[in-house]
Amino acid sequence: MYYVVAGEVRLIRVGRQGELFILQRVRRGWVAEASLFARRYHCDLQTATPTTFVRVPLAALRTALDTSPEFRRYWIECLSVEVRRLRGACERLGLRRAEQRVVHAIESDGIDGELRLGESLKDWAAELGLTHETLYRALARLERSGVLKRAGGALVLMPQRAGSRR
Repeated sequence: MYYVVAGEVRLIRVGRQGELFILQRVRRGWVAEASLFARRYHCDLQTATPTTFVRVPLAALRTALDTSPEFRRYWIECLSVEVRRLRGACERLGLRRAEQRVVHAIESDGIDGELRLGESLKDWAAELGLTHETLYRALARLERSGVLKRAGGALVLMPQRAGSRR
C-alpha cells in the first residue's frame, strides 16, 4: 500500500487498443486501497510528477486495522471520502454532453464555483472521459456563452443570469 506525501500518483489500466484509463489520481493520501485483500492488483501505478510516497507493507496495515480502533476509524473515513469521490465521477461520466461534465466537475470538486486544476487540460480531459479536443471545444463554448471563465489556472462558474440555464 502507498501513501502519497507530495507529487501525483495515478492508478492506470491500459485497454486492449492501447487507450489509457486513469482510475485514480492521488496528490496526497492513500492509493490502491482496493489492493488490501487482493492477491494481485489489476492496475499499475504511475507517477505523473516527481513524487514522494511512503510504502506500507500490507501485513502492517492489516495489523493496524485489527488492533487500533483509531486507525480503523481513520481508514474508514478515508475510504468513505474516496467512495463519495468515485460516485461523483460515475455520475459525471453518465452525463452526455462535455459541457455538462465540465460544470458538474466544477460544482462537485471545486470550492464556491471555482476549480483549480492541478493538472494539464489534456490530463483532466481523460479524467472526464473526453478527448482533449472535445474538452477544449466545450470550454470555449462555455466561455463564449458566459457560463465560465478561466482565471489563473482555475475554472470559475459565473453567476447564472436570470432565465438562463447551464
